[in-house]
Amino acid sequence: MIAKMERLKIGVVGTGNIFEGWGGGSGHLPALSWVVDEAQVVALCDLDESALKRAEWALKKYYTEKAKECKEKGFEEIAELLRHDAESVRLYRSLDKMLAEEAIDIVDVLTPPEHHLEAVLKSLDAGCHVMCEKPLARDWLEAREIAQAVERSGKTFQYNEQLIFSAPYAQMRRLIQEGVIGEPLALFLSLCVSFGPGSYRYVKSGVGALLDMGSHAVVLAWFLLGFDLLPVRVQTLPPVGIATKVRHALDNGVPVEVTVDDDAHFAIEFEHPETGCHKMAYIEVAWTNRDFHETRVIGTQGEVKPKGSDAIEVTDVHGNVREIRISYPTWLRLLPPPAYNGFPQEIRAMIRCVKEGIKPLCDHKIASESIAILNACQLSEACGRKAVTVSEFKELMEKRRGL
Repeated sequence: MIAKMERLKIGVVGTGNIFEGWGGGSGHLPALSWVVDEAQVVALCDLDESALKRAEWALKKYYTEKAKECKEKGFEEIAELLRHDAESVRLYRSLDKMLAEEAIDIVDVLTPPEHHLEAVLKSLDAGCHVMCEKPLARDWLEAREIAQAVERSGKTFQYNEQLIFSAPYAQMRRLIQEGVIGEPLALFLSLCVSFGPGSYRYVKSGVGALLDMGSHAVVLAWFLLGFDLLPVRVQTLPPVGIATKVRHALDNGVPVEVTVDDDAHFAIEFEHPETGCHKMAYIEVAWTNRDFHETRVIGTQGEVKPKGSDAIEVTDVHGNVREIRISYPTWLRLLPPPAYNGFPQEIRAMIRCVKEGIKPLCDHKIASESIAILNACQLSEACGRKAVTVSEFKELMEKRRGL
């Protein structure tokens, strides 16, 4: 018999790569199975029927295998919930129909970015809480419209950036807060995938590496330096700026023309609203190989950087190096997460925020502002890599739109 508990109901919109994941516990599907005692995936929605059927097959296969594993480890109630949810999940090709027929608490928006605005607004109007994948939108005006809708709704909104929940970066932030490098001054961050975009659908919808990987990088950099800071100025950096290095690529063996950027170097200046203290983030994002400084945060007393996925390296100003291993909880009474890559942790964080009425770590304001930063980088590049303020960019966009 299924354990009696109050579980939130989740509807997933968009069932492509980010839903299924790429192995190693990545993606939303493994993460959702981990929180099955707190939330139930009641519905999957996708316009593409074949993608929807694949997602249903993947969920049933994963949940069934996980149920068997849980039963063997003695988690009988969890195993029963997994088996029940695998058999009862319903499929929809219309978001309107799903919202009308299901009593959904949280909508997990995993559609391509050009559909985020519609999906988020409809979900909020239906009275649902929302978590949305990056990038929030292709331009700041759309992102601002989403943020304004969240404010009006009073619902919980989480911008899903799993890297801020992943073990190395979460531990780096903790060490910075502990003061191991003194006062942080600057950050170097390089996020590159040398094999190209996760999906060439990004290219077709006009999203390049700046928006794709930049959405990760901006939020992660902001998190490491502190969300209490405000972004004030951006500038694209020589010699790359925002560029396209590989103009012709292969998508599963099929030739495609890359019409968007695949490499971008830029800087963000942050300011503390009370102290006026400034900090800098120097960033590379690319669908090509790294050609920038390795990731690290530099402070007045040293620097800190990730060393693989299991350790953090701290170096003081005299060059002395120490390695801090990342430890993970291993309580026998708790089911371990499928991975510490951030996906399971961000899903559980959203559920807890909804249940307890807490503002998410990464909310609609940070989401909207991160898109403004990335769009301002495009303006900087168009202006000959001149530094531009985020407020100047916003004023220009409002003027062009006639607001």
